[in-house]
This record gives sequence, C-alpha cells and structure tokens, in this order.
Amino acid sequence: MPFRYSKFKVFGSTAIGKLFLPDGFVFENTKCLIPTIMHGRSVSIRISDYDWIMVKGGGWNYGGPTIYNSPKEPELIFGLYSLWAAKRELIISNKIKEFSNNFPEVLYYKEINAQMLPKKFAFLSNLKFNSGNYVKPTLLYTRVKCPFRVADLIHLTDKKKNELISYCVKYFNVEKNNYIDSFTRELAKNVALLHKWGFVNDTLEYSNVTLLGEVVDYELFSFPGVLFEDGTDGQEILNERREKEIFYAAEIALQLSSLLHKKKTLFGTYKMIVDTYKTINPDFINGNRNISRIYKEEEIVL
Repeated sequence: MPFRYSKFKVFGSTAIGKLFLPDGFVFENTKCLIPTIMHGRSVSIRISDYDWIMVKGGGWNYGGPTIYNSPKEPELIFGLYSLWAAKRELIISNKIKEFSNNFPEVLYYKEINAQMLPKKFAFLSNLKFNSGNYVKPTLLYTRVKCPFRVADLIHLTDKKKNELISYCVKYFNVEKNNYIDSFTRELAKNVALLHKWGFVNDTLEYSNVTLLGEVVDYELFSFPGVLFEDGTDGQEILNERREKEIFYAAEIALQLSSLLHKKKTLFGTYKMIVDTYKTINPDFINGNRNISRIYKEEEIVL
C-alpha cells in the first residue's frame, strides 16, 4: 500500500491535529494519512482496510495560511470549507442514506472558531466571501471505503500506483487486468442508483470519485426540496444533466485508464457505463435518443 502514515500532527502541528481528530479517537494513538498533494486538504484516518474517516476542510493550513477568494464567484473561497456547504452535504448524505447504506456517509461537521485555533490561524474564523457573508470555516467528517481519488494518481509513481491498485482489486475480488472494468461498472451502478432515487450531481469529475468508484462531495447535489443558497432546489433540465453525468462517468473511467497507462476507447467505455446503468435504472435509458445515438457511435450529443 502506498500509504504513509504519520502521527496526528496535521502538517506538523499538534494543535491542528487535535482539532482535526474525529470524535472518539485518542490523539496519542491515532495516525493520519494525507493521500497526495491533490487532496492535501483531506486528512484520512484508517479504521480497517476498506473503512476510513475522511476529514475535509483543512486546505487553509496546507503550506499556509494562504486563502484565495474566487474572482468570479461571490461565495467561493479556496482553502476553506463553509458551514453552509457542510450543512447541505450532511442533509444530502442523510437523504441518500434513506435509500442505501452503501454510499459514503457524512457523519457530522465541526464549525471552527477562534478559540479552537492556534494564534496564527485565528483570523480564519472571521474571513468573508466576496459577497460579504462570513465563511464560518468547518471540518466535515465522512466515512468512505477508500481515501484516494482518481485524480490523486497524478502525483504517484508507477510503483505506488501498482501498490494502490493491488489494494483496490482485493476489494473487487478481481485480477489486476480487470480493475478498470470493475471500477467503471461500480461507478455506473452508483450513478444509476443516485439518478433512480432523484439525485443529480453536477460535479461528477475525477477529483470527486474514489478509486473504488465511490462518488464523494455532496454539497452541490440536487434533490427535490433541498435548497441551495439562492432558494432553488436545482430541479431544472434534469434529463440533460443526467445525460451529461453518464458521459462524465465514462470520461472519469478513461482518465483512470490513462493514468494507469491502459488503452480504453470512449465509445467502448460509454457502452459499458450504459449497459450497467440500464440494469438499475432502465427507464431513463429506454427511449433516450441522445444516449442511443452515442451508444451507437453515431454522434456525441450533450
């Protein structure tokens, strides 16, 4: 396994480590994993081989504190995770849990205040978005089967990639050469289930999918009645967005293939996604002209 554990001194700080520590864990006995540069902000704690707690919201201390407000978005700040986003992600996770216990589960969140922070980080508690609203920086605790995401492979050597894929194939109970297909089908199954239950994910990308095909980061999921900050619940052009999400799943599988130096074709991957998806949510596939045209390699329609 390419896992390098360290004492829970997150980025060298005992104070930050104690802040990040999940409830119920003893600081002196707990080691953490920081998977890669890509998700240096995401600290993970291993419970067992395929059971981890991922702590999200710590990008502010990764080589920092350095915080960047987005010049385009009124309420986006790089390096901090807001209380509003954490609350919404917990709501969506609880909605998913009504249908299945097999998805990543948001356990709880901790809002960070100045009293909890070392002096040099205390200013973070009063930071505002460009909109003028307070960020209210928050840590989110999510239970996952794998702490590594597809995008994390960018930063690993081929040797480390092979070790990590060996870990994944044990979970899928397949040979290494069947790993990508297993991942592709698992991702397709998860997307199909979410669609069947009424969810739409407009942020399906290779940095939000683990190497076991888990979809993570729920704060921008759409679901009837769960409102965004603008007061809407994102229930428009649903068919088009779901069509795109199926295509994005194929793109992620292709990105995984490329990072592992394996050759897969777009249409072949898309067909595998659709064939698996159809076993779970056939109503969306049957009669869908755009999906049919891509499946038949006639045209890519998005």
